[in-house]
Amino acid sequence: MKKDPMDEKLLDEQLGKVQGGGTDKRYLLISCLQCDWKYEGREDMAKYAQDMHFKARKHTQYDVKYV
Repeated sequence: MKKDPMDEKLLDEQLGKVQGGGTDKRYLLISCLQCDWKYEGREDMAKYAQDMHFKARKHTQYDVKYV
C-alpha cells in the first residue's frame, strides 16, 4: 500500500502540536527581580528555565516580556 504524503504531513503537524514543538514561535525575556538572572528563548523553554531558577534560588519575582 502506498503512503500518502499529505497524510504523513498532517500526522507530523498533529504530532508536533501534541509534543509542543513546531508551531510555538513566541519568545519570552524573563528577568529575575531579585538577582541579575535573565533568560530569553522560546516560551516553553523560558518557562522551564524560570521554574529551574525558582527551584535553585527560591526567587519568586520575575519580569516577563514577549520579544
